[in-house]
This record gives sequence, structure tokens and C-alpha cells, in this order.
Amino acid sequence: MDDRERQLKENALVDAIADDCASIRAAIAVEESRLVWRLADAWALAEEQSSRSASADSRRRDMPLRCIASQIASGTTR
Repeated sequence: MDDRERQLKENALVDAIADDCASIRAAIAVEESRLVWRLADAWALAEEQSSRSASADSRRRDMPLRCIASQIASGTTR
């Protein structure tokens, strides 16, 4: 293989790598968007649960949000 052929082959490889990276970035963006929506759902749920609390103590009213945030952060479910 001469230098010209090698250069063409390497250029094609770089193009393929760049295309793959762009596809991966697009897939990550889709998943990040889904994550944002799910976090918004979690916030809405915590707000709903907190609104049902009769406690005037803000720490007690924040417990639903803290519980949900803890589960999300640790990746666990009940």
C-alpha cells in the first residue's frame, strides 16, 4: 500500500469514527431529554405528596422530595 492509499484509508476511518461519535451524541441527547422529563415527573409527584402534608414543619413537608431524590441518586427502588 502506498502513501496515497494509506491516507485515503485513514481518512475514511476518521470519517467513520466521526460519524459514529455524532450518532452516539444524538442518542445521548435523546436519553438526556427523557431523563429531564422523568425528573420533572418526580418533582410533580413530590409536590403532590408534599401538598397533602398537614405539617407546618418544612422538613416534614420536604420528605417526599428527599425520599424520591435519594432513590433517584442511589438508583434503587422500594
